[in-house]
Amino acid sequence: MAPLATILTHTGLAIVSTAVVWKGSEWLEASSEKLSAHYQVPPLVQGSVVLAVGSSFPELSTAVISTALHGEFELGVAAVVGSALFNILMIPALAGLCGNGTLASTRDLIYKETQFYLVAIVVLLLVFSFAVIYNPVGSSFGAQIGEVTRRLSLLPLALYVVYVYLQYQDAADYTPDEAPAEINLPKQGGILLGSLVVILIGVEGLLQSAITFGRVFET
Repeated sequence: MAPLATILTHTGLAIVSTAVVWKGSEWLEASSEKLSAHYQVPPLVQGSVVLAVGSSFPELSTAVISTALHGEFELGVAAVVGSALFNILMIPALAGLCGNGTLASTRDLIYKETQFYLVAIVVLLLVFSFAVIYNPVGSSFGAQIGEVTRRLSLLPLALYVVYVYLQYQDAADYTPDEAPAEINLPKQGGILLGSLVVILIGVEGLLQSAITFGRVFET
């Protein structure tokens, strides 16, 4: 296929895949929110765990698929880091500029959520540093390359388990003010699982486009 035709084809694929991921994410977040309301999950836990996992599933899929199927670890990590930077910087800024009211903040948000976020960044930096220092595999364009082993991968995973445990303690002490929301559990469970499949399909299309663009433009 000619380069121009390849670019046009994968541009269309990228646009369609983005729409698929967008729609799948909407279904995932909507079903997660309804299930959380039904099981009376505290608002802070609902936002920091349930909705956070739902909204981050495209990035998780990108990292896993790009590494496992395409051998493009850097592409997956770049997507995760870029998304995290955009979320932490642009979303609060745009919400403050465009919103009519004020942005509410609590002591828990500052002293637990924000500090844990900073700790997570430090742990990720240590994992990548240890990979380069203790597991070097060569260099590329003058930059040292390291291998992130399974043992190193357990460090951020263990930290997230601790975070979920802390959120679980908050949920155990939570007393809801209202009765549980009535929902169709089988339907919402099906939407949840179906949305995950839809997101995976969309992410694969985006990865195919990104990899093809990289080859065409030699980046």
